[in-house]
Amino acid sequence: MKQALLVQEAKDKVSKAEKSKIKKNVDDAQQSVKKLANGKDKTDLQKRIDKVKQAQIKTANDLVKAAEKKINDSNIQKAQSAIKELQSGKDKDNLQKRLDKVKAKAAETKKLNDAKSKVKKAEKDKTKKSKQSAQSAVDKLKSSNDKKKLQTRIKAIKVK
Repeated sequence: MKQALLVQEAKDKVSKAEKSKIKKNVDDAQQSVKKLANGKDKTDLQKRIDKVKQAQIKTANDLVKAAEKKINDSNIQKAQSAIKELQSGKDKDNLQKRLDKVKAKAAETKKLNDAKSKVKKAEKDKTKKSKQSAQSAVDKLKSSNDKKKLQTRIKAIKVK
């Protein structure tokens, strides 16, 4: 292909990447720009791709911050989707590590809420089955004051 056709193809792919900010389109644009001969067109197009990549990193960072501030499934999913769109590298790795910590906190919170719910049910029902269910849920928790309090509550349950 002639250089002019390669430049036009690269410009089209870079425009598509700028609009969509989807990893596949950014990768396609990057491959097209790599094919170009060194010069102003290649430099300008590479700068545009770099801006898209920086915008992706900023978006992913903002979404991870939101997930860290308010831990819920929706925020976690949005952040994870944004991280998946990033190019491999240190920024992606660091954001994923931060999000993994948020996921771990979310999982622990879910376990704690489940345990609290089962202990409350056992205190109400006073059946062997509900007490065992509560104990099983509490056993899954990491050591904490909450776990100790729930364990004390379970011990106080007198089965009918």
